[in-house]
Amino acid sequence: MLSETKITHMNTLLDISRLFIPIIAVIGIYIVWQQFITNREKVRLELYDKRFKIYDTLVNCLYDFLYGENFDNKDYVRFITACNEAEFLVPNRIYLHIDKAKKLIRSGRNIKNRLRTLEKHNLEFEKNRFFQGRNNGN
Repeated sequence: MLSETKITHMNTLLDISRLFIPIIAVIGIYIVWQQFITNREKVRLELYDKRFKIYDTLVNCLYDFLYGENFDNKDYVRFITACNEAEFLVPNRIYLHIDKAKKLIRSGRNIKNRLRTLEKHNLEFEKNRFFQGRNNGN
C-alpha cells in the first residue's frame, strides 16, 4: 500500500497540475488573440497594396491618355482591368468617380479613333487631288 506521505505528495501534484490547466488556457487564448490581430493587420495591408496598385495604374493610364502619344490597346486593357478591380476594392463613392473616368476615356478613345480615320481619309483625298492636278497639268 501507499504510505500516507506518498498520498499527500500525489494530492499536492494533482492540485498543482489543476492550476496549470487554466494558465495554459489563458496562454492559448493570448496566442490566438495575437494571431487574430496580426491577420487583421495583414488583410488591411494587402487591401492597401491592391488599392495602391489600382491607383497607380489609373493615374499612369490617365496621364498617358491625356498627355502621351501612344495610349494603345494594351494600356486601355490595363486601365479597364484596374477599373473593374476597383469596383470590388474601393468604397462605392470612390468607384463612382473611377467609373466616370472610365466612361470619359472610352469616349475620348472613340473620338481619337474617329479623328485618325478622318485624317487618314483626308490625306488620301489630298493625295489623290494632288496627283490628279499634276496629271491634268502635264
